[in-house]
Amino acid sequence: MPRPQRSASLSSSLSFPSSLDTNDADHLSERLALPHVPDLRFEQAYTKSVQVYLTHNDWAGVLLVTIRDQVLMPLLQGALWGLGSVALGAGGLWMRERRRARGGKL
Repeated sequence: MPRPQRSASLSSSLSFPSSLDTNDADHLSERLALPHVPDLRFEQAYTKSVQVYLTHNDWAGVLLVTIRDQVLMPLLQGALWGLGSVALGAGGLWMRERRRARGGKL
């Protein structure tokens, strides 16, 4: 997937102040460099997982990896998000009721 191009206005607004000389600007840009962001796209991980089974023509393994990645993991993630939101909602309700019982004080 091609990377989006920066607009001219964005690149011009990200310049260093004129009071810095070239060596200071280079040192500052090295110090502010961000670490490499890993590629977490689904296709990359899925292809890597399935590659072992495809080399041996093990279609049952491909099916198991596909079911795990396409059905079980999203179901588990959704269940955890749902349980977490219910727990946080109940905790917030409990805290509100507790504060109300104390007369609005913590």
